[in-house]
Amino acid sequence: MTIFELRFKYTEEELSSLPGDNDLRFKAFAPLFRNLHRDRIVYRERDFYVIASLSNLRLTPQGLAANAEIHRKIERCTLVNVMYPQKPWCFACHWGDLRLVNIALNAPNISFTVWPQASLVSTVERLVYAGDHDGAYALLHPKPDVPQHN
Repeated sequence: MTIFELRFKYTEEELSSLPGDNDLRFKAFAPLFRNLHRDRIVYRERDFYVIASLSNLRLTPQGLAANAEIHRKIERCTLVNVMYPQKPWCFACHWGDLRLVNIALNAPNISFTVWPQASLVSTVERLVYAGDHDGAYALLHPKPDVPQHN
């Protein structure tokens, strides 16, 4: 399942309202984490964006939890003094606290945003390897009139 397909299967209210239906969000969002690109996601917290490698990923009907560490930083020239984690970290939330925002999953009460869709992560990773950090950032935040990454 892709973000694009989720938007056809569920309503905006079902995917984005808070608090959300835990069971529905588990059914909708968990498949995105079962088909990751090399066990990686794009992860954002505060000002930092990274491609994160996940370990000990736990998907239960109650929630999502994983250990993460930086695989690659997504550095943006417009920001200075960004504080990146110096060691691996853990993130977790209940499915009902996770909402779809544009092409990302956001847990506002816990202050993280993730992009788990494998094809998107693969493309972002390729851009970062090529040194196009601004292009990677732009792909994560498409303009409303630009087709979304499938």
